[in-house]
Amino acid sequence: MNELVAKYAPAWIDETGLPGLAWPPLYKRVKCARDDLAHTGTEAARAAELTTSLAVVLVEVLLQVANDKTRWEIKDFMVPNPTCAHEWQTVADVRRTMLVNDYSILPISGRGCGGAWPSVGATELATYLRTGSNAKPSRTLGDVIKGVGGSRLSLYYAKAVREDACIASLLTADGSVLPVVVTREVDDKFEIVGIVTAFDLL
Repeated sequence: MNELVAKYAPAWIDETGLPGLAWPPLYKRVKCARDDLAHTGTEAARAAELTTSLAVVLVEVLLQVANDKTRWEIKDFMVPNPTCAHEWQTVADVRRTMLVNDYSILPISGRGCGGAWPSVGATELATYLRTGSNAKPSRTLGDVIKGVGGSRLSLYYAKAVREDACIASLLTADGSVLPVVVTREVDDKFEIVGIVTAFDLL
C-alpha cells in the first residue's frame, strides 16, 4: 500500500489531512484500530476519523491509477440510488432524514421530468419551518407543497442530467449547476438513478 501511494499520489505520503500523521503510520493505525474493534471496541471513535482520512488518500490514488480514462462520465461520480422524499411523509420525517444523513437536498419520488427534478432543499425547508406562518412539521410533504392548511413549501428544482453525460458539463466556474439529479429514461418516463453534489467531485 505504501508503494502504491508513493507511486500514484506522492504528495499524500507526508500530508494525509491529519496534522502530523503521514501515510505509513496512518495506514498502520487504521489496521490496528480495525483489529482492536474486532476484539475490544475501545478505539471506535478514533477509528472512524482515521479510516476517513485513509479513504481520502486511496480515492486520490485510484483516480490517478485510472487517469488514462479520457472521458469521465457522471455515473463515475454519482451516488447511486439516492434517498428520496415521498409526499406521504411528514415534514418532520423529511427534516429528520436530512439532518441524520447530512443531505442538502432530497429528490421527491415520482415527480421528475426530463429537465429538472422537484426536490426538498435544506434552504427551502428551513425557510418554511422558521419563517412560515402556520408551518407544522406534522403535515405531509404533499400538503405543504400545495399549501394545504397553512404555509406553502417552496421546492428546489435540481437540474436533471443523463448518467452518460460528461462530468465536465457540471464543472462550472461558480458551481451553480450542483447538486444535480441523475436520470435514466425508461419507457418514456424518467427514473432517478443517482445524485451528484459538489462534495462528490472533491
